Amino acid sequence: MPGSHHHTSTRAASSWALVGLLAALAALRPACIEESPASGFDTAGMLGNVADAVVIPALDDLAEAAAAASVAVAAWEQSGSPAGLDAAREAWADLADALQVAELMQIGPAAPSSSAQGGEDRRDLIYSWPTTNPCRVDQELVEEGYASDTFFTDNLVNVYGADTLEYLLFHPEGNECAGQHPINDEGTWDALSASEIEDRRAAYASVVADRIAEEADALAASWGPGGVFADQLATAGQEGSIYTTELSGLNAVFDALFYLELHTKDAKLGVPLGVVEGCGAPPCIDAIESRWADANLAHLAANLVGFRQLWTGGDGLGFDDLLVSIDQGPLNEELMTALSAADAAVLGHTGTLAEALADRPEDVQSLYDAVKAVADILKSDLPPLLVLQVPGEAGGDND
Repeated sequence: MPGSHHHTSTRAASSWALVGLLAALAALRPACIEESPASGFDTAGMLGNVADAVVIPALDDLAEAAAAASVAVAAWEQSGSPAGLDAAREAWADLADALQVAELMQIGPAAPSSSAQGGEDRRDLIYSWPTTNPCRVDQELVEEGYASDTFFTDNLVNVYGADTLEYLLFHPEGNECAGQHPINDEGTWDALSASEIEDRRAAYASVVADRIAEEADALAASWGPGGVFADQLATAGQEGSIYTTELSGLNAVFDALFYLELHTKDAKLGVPLGVVEGCGAPPCIDAIESRWADANLAHLAANLVGFRQLWTGGDGLGFDDLLVSIDQGPLNEELMTALSAADAAVLGHTGTLAEALADRPEDVQSLYDAVKAVADILKSDLPPLLVLQVPGEAGGDND
């Protein structure tokens, strides 16, 4: 965000005082770490297990699903047949399932560069929701911008990625631009025949699917085998790791779990319901995640799977074992019970999320409440126990 530029001696003195304070706090950090209840736990073993048994398999699954989607979409482009489109849509659904599990694995390269150590924003190159713009996709379709060699460097993430691919595969006839937008006002959209639009959608989708496959493969490769980031996490606290302490590595995994709070609960359920800021007149059906494929419930279920895997460490060491090691087994059981209840709430939901928002908002509220029960434990009970910090985005959220 833009800041103030008042160059006064008072402000300069304050700035240097702040720098000194931050340096002093940083110097005290190791002493705090030694006091952590987790100090007697095999944190290095847990971090290594999270990398090898949770993150790498999830990213490998994503890369495999993305490659399969690329093949299926290319086949649809070649055939132009309804059967080809159906196969491409099924491949997108498989891709979305893998992606929504991997959404919980935003540690290191997939994480935001603005807030995470090792963050490279690679997640947004694969899937940018809620940063989407269907009208911009329609504009690129009319202009055939997707055919340019510099398409990906010339444009923002809101015209490519798995969200754009969903739009191209599932959107019905017409476009999402306002009437006064040039593609409508100047008649360039209407000048295209239905078959031309379909052909361009297929060609655009193929370009996007290929790029998703490339980015997913690169993300998986950044972890292993042969990648370096798994070692960065596993060797937290050792020389050469970007994580200067084991606790900072543990906090990176903890931060990733907050996808459930900030995105699954708030963005995917709270905003459309109107219980979280962002919806002017609820219900806001246009704010749901999967507007075109109606895959919202599958997305929620996959997020819960990803959370469970990251929390438990799969079959190895995870946060559940960490809590048991500090005599907090009952708290872990409380979280796991809430997580199972959230699973049941999502799996037991009937119809689509859009239908429920319109006709039965109380059903969507029940989903929100079920996910909130898990997120509340994560946000309120764990940080003081484990000397972990809540991500800045979640720190001021008191819902």
